[in-house]
Amino acid sequence: MDNILLNLSNDDLLRNRDNYLKELCVHLKFFANSLYITDLKNALKTGKVCKTYIVSSQNCNSSFDFFFFNWLQRRNMKVSEFMQGLLAGNFNSDNTGLNISIREEKGIKTYSPFAEVKPIKIPSKWTIQHVWKAIIAGQISYGICNGVYTDDYACDAASNFQQGEINVLNLAKKIIKSPSSWWVTATLPQNGLIKLSVNFGQSNYNTVFFEIEEETPVGDQVAQ
Repeated sequence: MDNILLNLSNDDLLRNRDNYLKELCVHLKFFANSLYITDLKNALKTGKVCKTYIVSSQNCNSSFDFFFFNWLQRRNMKVSEFMQGLLAGNFNSDNTGLNISIREEKGIKTYSPFAEVKPIKIPSKWTIQHVWKAIIAGQISYGICNGVYTDDYACDAASNFQQGEINVLNLAKKIIKSPSSWWVTATLPQNGLIKLSVNFGQSNYNTVFFEIEEETPVGDQVAQ
């Protein structure tokens, strides 16, 4: 589950967990002895980029989160103050003693809980982009995994091929980050629902349910 914060203190940052700070519209995550801070202002926007600042230390002999919080404490600085300076370009490797690098990702491939996604119209032909938009817009709230298959059949069978209810938001994040190899087919509307088969290659099979509201425009539906 996402950790969405209105304000931020050091204790709020959880290691290996996605932390979203609404105040600055950023994503934060401690991972592999680094802190990743992503500016989400351009998230889910076509033709835009999102910058991720990777903060680490070559002299850290323990978990970087403890090192970083001590670094802040010695300077009487809050996490939010550090991030504001970072986003403004005021902090770099030379003036902080930290290793700070920047990488860019396409905005359309960066998830944000703060991005506004409008409900979609029911398309005549479904694409994988329709699926993640409908999930974030709340038009798809339930889904199941029909099976995940790897080269290790015994392990797959032991986990019952991961069959069961899924978190559809996590599915949307996976599609947004890496849309290649995902594909979708749709049934005709029935009982207020359109059943969508959402699959990754030949290894991950899921079913999600698009909820039709009375005011939702419906185009010519063709079973795919």
